[in-house]
Amino acid sequence: MSAKHHHRPPLIHAVTLDKRDNPKELTEGEMEKTHFAVGFNADQAFLLLEKKQGGVSAARIENYLNNHLRHLRGRGQRIECKLIVSGNFLAKLREMPKIMISEIFTSADLLTDTFLTDVPMATEVREEVELIFKAKKGRSIPKQLLSRLYRAFASDQANRKISRMRVLGKSEENDLLLLDTDSLTESEYIEVELDENGQVVTESISPKLRSMVRTMIRE
Repeated sequence: MSAKHHHRPPLIHAVTLDKRDNPKELTEGEMEKTHFAVGFNADQAFLLLEKKQGGVSAARIENYLNNHLRHLRGRGQRIECKLIVSGNFLAKLREMPKIMISEIFTSADLLTDTFLTDVPMATEVREEVELIFKAKKGRSIPKQLLSRLYRAFASDQANRKISRMRVLGKSEENDLLLLDTDSLTESEYIEVELDENGQVVTESISPKLRSMVRTMIRE
């Protein structure tokens, strides 16, 4: 739960526009529930988080868990949350305020083309190589560059020269955002019940979040 306090503007009637003083104390705020579900597979955890104005952000949850980790035996360990962005890749790329890292997965043939000599891959090494672009400190990778690379990926699916793209950036709220061509899905809407105050009813949303996170683990 969370609450926005030390914020007490006057109240205004939605129809008449009449104003009156806000009766709450400065140390009081409207209670906001944020619903979430967590699921685990062999190598990672999935967090489904209700996004709402005044709710708890992924960054707040990350900081809360890392504060507790500091007091446990596994010091030096850290939890890092990345928000998996769904929908149209280029549209989401344009919306990303800051891009720090981009990873391009491509065929190992690139080594031969680059060094102008045959570079046989050992059987222990995967036949896929990874190109990593990193922004300079305080800067952002140009979106035009990544847009061109994505169009090459999208137009060359048959030959699979570029098999995957991952982009790591930040939102306006400073949450880490992960845009991955392997995880692109259409946005999914779920219907939930609201109480008389416009709050989501917990018993309405919890089963649906659990079902969604189970599907993510199986995939």
